[in-house]
Amino acid sequence: MRKIFLACAVFLACSGILYGYEVLNPVQEALIARIEFNRLGNSNPDEREKLLKQIIAKSPDTEEAQAAYWDLAELYLAAFDEERRLDAEKTLEKFLERYPQSDWSLNFKLKLFELYDSKNPERAHLKKDILNDKALPFMLKSSLN
Repeated sequence: MRKIFLACAVFLACSGILYGYEVLNPVQEALIARIEFNRLGNSNPDEREKLLKQIIAKSPDTEEAQAAYWDLAELYLAAFDEERRLDAEKTLEKFLERYPQSDWSLNFKLKLFELYDSKNPERAHLKKDILNDKALPFMLKSSLN
């Protein structure tokens, strides 16, 4: 499904260029950046970070930006040294501030809960928030208690 969406984005972007339109809308810009991000694969984490930040900055009100927050946090955890773990936490926190009602919020909360040190006072607050989330399956709630 995502490949079809990306192909459509390329078509839309190219058709705008072919018909003399030079300005792309935020969704088109985000999708073009996403295509470039995917093309890089696991290479060049600095360039991948730059592309994800570009999506977030230029297209903040798109679902692609929400996905970019997740990918950015995962990139910090997988492709960089341990020092970037704090950047992952900050990225997840920014997402939750910006999109508190997003369908992705629970995933971000769970990842953040996993990353927070057990001594972090925010961890207890986050746990309560997660347990009160109606989207959380009962079995998972019991494992957090």
